[in-house]
Amino acid sequence: MKVSPKTGLVRPAKRTLAVIAALGFAALLFGYGLLYSGWYNVSALEQHLRPVYKVLQYAMTRAVAVRSDRVEVPDLESVDALAGLALYERHCRECHGAPGVGPDSFALGMMPAPTALASFAFERSPAEIFWLTENGIKMSGMPAWRYRMDDREIWQVVAFIKQVPHLTTPEYLALRERAAERFGSLEAAGAFEPDPDRNLVEYGRVALQQYNCGSCHEIPGVIAADSQVGPPLGGVTGRSFIAGVLANTDENLIRWIRFPREVDPKTTMPNLNVSQLHAQWMVYYLRSLEEE
Repeated sequence: MKVSPKTGLVRPAKRTLAVIAALGFAALLFGYGLLYSGWYNVSALEQHLRPVYKVLQYAMTRAVAVRSDRVEVPDLESVDALAGLALYERHCRECHGAPGVGPDSFALGMMPAPTALASFAFERSPAEIFWLTENGIKMSGMPAWRYRMDDREIWQVVAFIKQVPHLTTPEYLALRERAAERFGSLEAAGAFEPDPDRNLVEYGRVALQQYNCGSCHEIPGVIAADSQVGPPLGGVTGRSFIAGVLANTDENLIRWIRFPREVDPKTTMPNLNVSQLHAQWMVYYLRSLEEE
């Protein structure tokens, strides 16, 4: 070690820096070697190693705690928790279960396993539950609901979840019947009302991501599997025709996104039930790519 004559601070010798750099490079090579060898088993039949699980769990917990700290919590006593139950049944029960009602069979084999509802309600604050519901969790199977429910509906779900630890199975089943009577069908509950102040171009990018368009198309700005099932979407708004049959206008592009088989009955592009508003925002984003 050497002392800097200007600052008086101790400076590491060049040899020490070289050793640190060499060790860091060796660690990177070792890590790459493990990844390349396929040593870590990604099968859902195998558990994560405990250190891996603990690190991921801690990272998730801290990320949620930091970001949810900015969430303003309303008076949950004034929030319609019965509407929240209906929304929960429609969107969440299949994975998380409910008092006396288990998750659907597909969720039982998910890795990591979805958190039990009672545990979730006990351990998480209302702000954290709101943030998790709105934003989801990467690589966990937990989707973001921001583009399918508005803030009011998410708070209704939060209000219901916070009541769960105090419900018996008969009480929950009775509330579910009341919700079904009130809404006619639990499937009818929920209607997305977007925030008009959001950046519509960015909203369109995330909408393309949330509808999983990147599973078939390469889309600039959307990180997904490098798939070429369909054509790349960069430059799509500059083409003369859509699917070879429609003039390339915003109206026709929205129609193609929403009802592809009406445009071309032979297309393999599926109907993803994209709303009119979400399709408009997708077009805004795709148009913005031409301006870059």
